[in-house]
Amino acid sequence: MAATNRYFPRINTFALPTALLDNTLTALRTEGEFCVESLVFWGGAVADGVAVVTHVFVPKGPGVYKHQLQVRINEQVIAALCGELDPPRLVLLGQVHTHMEAAFHSPSDDRFSLDTPGYVSIVIPEFARGNVSAKDEWAFYECEGDGRFRTIEAKERARRFLITPDGAVTVHDVRA
Repeated sequence: MAATNRYFPRINTFALPTALLDNTLTALRTEGEFCVESLVFWGGAVADGVAVVTHVFVPKGPGVYKHQLQVRINEQVIAALCGELDPPRLVLLGQVHTHMEAAFHSPSDDRFSLDTPGYVSIVIPEFARGNVSAKDEWAFYECEGDGRFRTIEAKERARRFLITPDGAVTVHDVRA
């Protein structure tokens, strides 16, 4: 498990409302149109080792670069995203993005992802053509700091990422 720091407590479990997964896939599909990579961020709160994910942040407009093999956002969009947060009530917990084919964490993903120990990065194959129940095909990673991400294997994923049938989810467009 990743190290922690005083700003980001250790997360043992992620509570993911079903609506979060639906909203995440909808946003990724809309933004990528099944032809370029797309990206969303997850936000929520952490208490007693449990992260409850309640927000999907969708970067849009100028400052968002989308290509078949890459999605990047500039500093102004990141600043706007940070302006949406309200620590400790609302912090960034992770990111979800698509790849054209296989789900894996590329060297660019390592280099350009936020570098906070415990932050998760999830990669969905085939520009998110699949459905929520196909999440076994998704690749899950956790930041260890210094640009290093470790794979979260299936057994650990099943224990740490819990799908909950209810829970409010807010979707925010983020523009520079």
